[in-house]
Amino acid sequence: AGTTESATDINGYFTSDYDIYKLYIVNLIASGNTTLQLQVAATGSYTVQTGSDYNTSQNYNSANAGGLAANGYGSTAQYELGHIGSSTNFPTTTEIVIFKPTSTSKKKSFHSFQLGNYDGQRYFQNSAGYWNSTTAITGIRIKVASGTITYDNMHLYGIKNS
Repeated sequence: AGTTESATDINGYFTSDYDIYKLYIVNLIASGNTTLQLQVAATGSYTVQTGSDYNTSQNYNSANAGGLAANGYGSTAQYELGHIGSSTNFPTTTEIVIFKPTSTSKKKSFHSFQLGNYDGQRYFQNSAGYWNSTTAITGIRIKVASGTITYDNMHLYGIKNS
């Protein structure tokens, strides 16, 4: 069961009432080993930004291989959330934090954490980065580098400004 697609658009939920949003993706499985990615939508309507304005830094630990590794990405056409695999008995769980999406004076920062299985290895992965623009974002697109994903559900929460 679940939803299967190559991309999911989450649009129309960001407001100035919340400075921080958290998105949880539950029981995520890919059609093959691939990379989960995020792009933003901006410009007052839902226009996905595909320019090379995303910057990501990652680190991960594989339980099978051991040790900690780091991947650095420069400017790319999407924010790299991390690897996901096709294991049905150990799906990936993902938490994505989006900071100040409606601000027009700050670049948009992201942080994500994943626990899952990729290429037969259990791992956890942290990613942090930003979209190199002060334009307010109206939504996000969750997508994969190739193939499709299946997930049970997504939950989006806003954290109230104090």
